[in-house]
Amino acid sequence: MKTGKIIKERYKVLEKIGSGGMADVYLGYDINLDRRVAIKVMHSKLAQEENFVSRFRREAQAAANLNHPNIVSVYDWGEENGTYFIVMEYIEGDTLKYLINKKGALEVPFAIDITKQVARALSFAHKNDVVHRDVKPQNIIITHDGLVKVMDFGIARAKSSSLTDTGTVMGSVHYFSPEQAQGLPATEVSDIYSLGVIMYEMLTGNIPFEGDSAVSVALKHANEIPAKPSALNPSIPVELEAIILKAIAKDPFDRYQSADELIADLRRLEEGRTVEALGKSYEKTVVLKPSELKLPKRRASLWAIIASLLVLLFLGSAVAALWYYQAKIVASMTEVPKLVDVSLEQAKKLAKEKDLKLSVEREEYSSIYKAGKVISQKPEPGTKVKKGSTVKVVVSKGEAPVEVPDLIGKSELEAGQILGELGLRIGDVNYEHSDRIPADAILRQSPKPGTLVSKGSVVNITISKGVEVVIVPDVEGLTLEKAKQALSKVGLKYRVSEEESNTVEKGKVIRQSPPASDTLKKGETVLLVVSKGPSIVTVPNVVGEDSLNARQKLQNLGLMVDIQYVEVLDEAQVGKVLQQSPEANQKVVVGSTITIWVGQ
Repeated sequence: MKTGKIIKERYKVLEKIGSGGMADVYLGYDINLDRRVAIKVMHSKLAQEENFVSRFRREAQAAANLNHPNIVSVYDWGEENGTYFIVMEYIEGDTLKYLINKKGALEVPFAIDITKQVARALSFAHKNDVVHRDVKPQNIIITHDGLVKVMDFGIARAKSSSLTDTGTVMGSVHYFSPEQAQGLPATEVSDIYSLGVIMYEMLTGNIPFEGDSAVSVALKHANEIPAKPSALNPSIPVELEAIILKAIAKDPFDRYQSADELIADLRRLEEGRTVEALGKSYEKTVVLKPSELKLPKRRASLWAIIASLLVLLFLGSAVAALWYYQAKIVASMTEVPKLVDVSLEQAKKLAKEKDLKLSVEREEYSSIYKAGKVISQKPEPGTKVKKGSTVKVVVSKGEAPVEVPDLIGKSELEAGQILGELGLRIGDVNYEHSDRIPADAILRQSPKPGTLVSKGSVVNITISKGVEVVIVPDVEGLTLEKAKQALSKVGLKYRVSEEESNTVEKGKVIRQSPPASDTLKKGETVLLVVSKGPSIVTVPNVVGEDSLNARQKLQNLGLMVDIQYVEVLDEAQVGKVLQQSPEANQKVVVGSTITIWVGQ
């Protein structure tokens, strides 16, 4: 697929970031939601085969229904001009395979944390009737803040059962369960086996089985016992080794029967309690054939036989009596059923069937068991107790609600990391201008901080685009009222000062600062200088004054002077102002002309 192509008028293809047996993966951009996505595009040659198209469609449908913090989200899928695609959450991080190749054996706490997060993803998928079938380190991404994401859920079985079909099994066979290697359907415990192999690899730096071909590796999974992890890494605790060996037991019934059981045993290990995996060997058992059993040969005498019979007759009555009383005791006893992970109603029914009473000791939150299901029980399953005894159970209230954190002022990346740690994620993302929150920081969120929500919920955010910038309009020559309207319309404030003007009508804008066409942030202020009208002065009396003094006096007031000369006979009147117009004490506009008559 060419970069720059836009799918469904929404997803822009940016660059190729990966390739697999069925599809290529591209970094894309969701134009509508302004976010990066991963676009998985089926190879064009496979798009012609209906079985591959069906598999691709099943993968998208199955994965789209899985909404969990440890599972890569699927946003969209479809077909356009014969091209089949899936739009997924884009995760920045490294695959677990890359980390193992780079570091070798991982530290025990880090490996346990990764295992628990992957197990939570598998638990959620299994409870939604989805079996992964291809759990491997290449399908596990570790983000830079330690969040584990499992991808490629819902892949259907390969087009052929052959172990050499390109793109179907090669690359995954090292994590195959024995039943998958034998061509049997994969189940939930098959995923647990694959996770056990990953634990083995994380803690030793090696996979359990190597071979010259995929077939030889598959056969080893079915028939051979791997080296104990502690033989490769002596720092592995005995309890953790027992957990790994139980997870990769050959017999599916010897493994953990659910991902929740695996998580519970890992927690026991972390809390210093005894793990359930201890006390049993999960290696392949060797059973002798009947022909291989050898019994000692001895010739018995007749008297010895008779003596033995007499002893048996004597003991017979005692044994019979013992059997009788034992039978009575057995008849009054019953076996405690397994009640963990069943609903309370079902637990009551199972207890009643065994002639037992059920008592709810307490309710508590659980991240493993759904609300209404039994978390633990006393006595343990399989214990023999008297009929009528009481079994105490702890019932789940479901996952503890999560308090929505305050994301205001944080970046989208920071918000995603904070939410991810709480089991929440970002939902819709919108953008708005803001004069109080800087650009690229979160302006608003929904639900509000402090709201209690269930894990897996989304928090919608609005991101600030910063203060909006506007162009200053030209308001010079407008009346003050119209100038105010023009500035308010674009979101600008104004400040007014007045000034006399002989050229601009009273009430109109003489000038503005900043000038028109400059840019300001929305909400900033423009200075308006408004005309008070022309300046008025009082005409002074200059009659009798020397003409030069009179002219200077008038000009100092901003008046124009027009001198007219008049012939006089009296020499004392020469150079003196004989008359003026307008007369003294009259009000005139600055710039007006005053005519004076001077004697000569």
